[in-house]
Amino acid sequence: MKREKLDAVISDIRMPHGDGIELLKNIKCLHHQFPVVLLITGFTDLSKDEAYHLGAEAVLAKPFYLDQIDEAVIRVLTPLSQRMIQEEIVPGAIRKIESRYDSIASAIESGNLTLGRGGIFVSDSKTPVLPNENIFFNISLSNGDVFTIQKTGIVRWVRREQIESLPPGYRVEFEVLSTHAKEKLLELIENAKLKPFIPRY
Repeated sequence: MKREKLDAVISDIRMPHGDGIELLKNIKCLHHQFPVVLLITGFTDLSKDEAYHLGAEAVLAKPFYLDQIDEAVIRVLTPLSQRMIQEEIVPGAIRKIESRYDSIASAIESGNLTLGRGGIFVSDSKTPVLPNENIFFNISLSNGDVFTIQKTGIVRWVRREQIESLPPGYRVEFEVLSTHAKEKLLELIENAKLKPFIPRY
């Protein structure tokens, strides 16, 4: 892997002569972004929230269909900038969640938001979101900027209550952003060299 350029690695966590978790960690130590890693797991091996936090771009839980691998590979190999290029009208059925902060930096520093390469963790115990729910996510900044995930922001995981040091909240995978927010977000992600794809706290 150090000698050859790979686009993607698909790995089961349990292998006859290896460990998919260690493989993931080693890959992300070499480079936080490439190659993308798709992990195949039973829930008892590794929870989805931990896999995304370690840097996996996609997690497939057993049992699954082969076309799910095809869809996941296409999705994670599409650059984030291209996945977020279109503007979409948000249907009334999509849940709307709005927050207000002085700046993106202050929102992150407050502990209410944690940014990853492909999504965001929101510390929130009051909003009853559901896994796999599509949401309209609007973060307004007091300087007039608007940071928006439209229509296809997908809730990937929900923690309903505090578990030891982990706060309640939910994780949203980025899919569509408003144009002016997209440029600022991508610059922030690139400069930060973030390892988690979607943080767990």
